[in-house]
Amino acid sequence: MCAFRVVLCCRTLCRFSNYHLKMTIPSRSVRSYTSSSGNLLRWDLSSDEIRTMTDVLITRIKKVYDAVGSLNTESVSAENTLKALAEAKLDYASSRHVLDFPQHVCSDKKVRSASTAADKKLSEFDVELSMREDVFKRITALQENLQDNLSAEEKRFF
Repeated sequence: MCAFRVVLCCRTLCRFSNYHLKMTIPSRSVRSYTSSSGNLLRWDLSSDEIRTMTDVLITRIKKVYDAVGSLNTESVSAENTLKALAEAKLDYASSRHVLDFPQHVCSDKKVRSASTAADKKLSEFDVELSMREDVFKRITALQENLQDNLSAEEKRFF
């Protein structure tokens, strides 16, 4: 599934074509990026929107990791562990790129500063996620319990 969809608009001026990328991002999950209503990515975020979306993203991803970490080790499955974590990682990565991209290209100093702060906050959150011993134990239990029944794609996730 492609998390990003780019809409390319062509405008002809004189005899030359100018191409413009239009991107927007919703405050919803990645699944909404491929909606039939068109492109939902936004690159025109304000500094307040960047701060809010950063906090919402952290809360959303933390909720998934908490749910996986609270599973009983006997009840882990590819569906409730691997799929949940894979979808969360996809959501996190695509949303993170939109939040930290403006620090490199935006002309507004407030937006650049907010994007830099978001990048720093998300980097700290990356470390927190990678140190989740409870999630690691669930993945290890899944690997031990279902080693022979996992698909090649699921095995690659380990």
